[in-house]
Amino acid sequence: MSFSAFEHKLLKVFKEDYSKINKIWVSCSFGEDSLSLLNALIKINPVLKLDLKVVHIHHGENNEDLDLNTYRDKALKETELFCKENGLNFKFFKSSKNLISEEECREFRFQSYKELEAPNIFTGHHKQDLVETLMMKMIRGVGLQGFYFGDKVFEGFKIFRPLLGFDKKEILAEINLQALKPLKDPTNFKDDYLRNWIRNSWLKTLEEKRAGSIKSLGESLVNIQSTINQSRVSDFQEASYIEDSSLPLSQWLSYSSSKKKEVIAMILSSKSPQSFTSGQVSEVIKQLDLLQKEHRFKVAGLLWEKSLEKIRFVEL
Repeated sequence: MSFSAFEHKLLKVFKEDYSKINKIWVSCSFGEDSLSLLNALIKINPVLKLDLKVVHIHHGENNEDLDLNTYRDKALKETELFCKENGLNFKFFKSSKNLISEEECREFRFQSYKELEAPNIFTGHHKQDLVETLMMKMIRGVGLQGFYFGDKVFEGFKIFRPLLGFDKKEILAEINLQALKPLKDPTNFKDDYLRNWIRNSWLKTLEEKRAGSIKSLGESLVNIQSTINQSRVSDFQEASYIEDSSLPLSQWLSYSSSKKKEVIAMILSSKSPQSFTSGQVSEVIKQLDLLQKEHRFKVAGLLWEKSLEKIRFVEL
């Protein structure tokens, strides 16, 4: 059985990191990243023997932007056809309204994943996505515990990102090698969005100024993440509280100011369906430290409930 370099690398990732998972859904937009992931998984699946299914998210009709509307409809049709040709189970979700902002689209995707009742969602995010996301977080203000972009647990599902160790160039090379024909989202070329400006302008200028900068920056951020993750895993007590979505009030009252910031950042990093800022961390602490015996509030996509015994935090 012959595999490409990309497929060999992905096979190694799955054997080392996801060997205990056998039922997965690939979230495929029919863009370069998710299509390369899906196609490679089909090729290596005789070895992995995964129960492989595909979900596609349509972000709604847009009658004001015909190019975007055409793209969204075509992406759905092409994904469905690709799955049919490869004998894969396929399901899609379509928004009843037009979604524009990155936050709106992300919220609809996550809601769709919950309705799918699929515990393991695999996406095509790669090393450059990591760079873009962490740059956005730093621009908006974030602490070390929020400095995370990887496999993540949400209420009802988990998101896995097996391509984080892959460069965009590796993905494009695989696309060409396999003669795949992905579609390009027209909104990716509009610098109105901060992510697109970082990708199309800032990172491009940086790479022109110093060749190899994006790769080096990505590797540096991955190394920082690894160090942070080791710190997160080492704190078993806080990890168990986060897993249970509740924290004893007595434990909270024992924390120092710096420890409170660390714990709230850990909770938001693990539980929040959206990006968060240092300001939101401070707001959560402010609300929890109010003298009220019972208190409910919403911050960063989570509902917080403080009682006499514990603090609960669940996704909205």
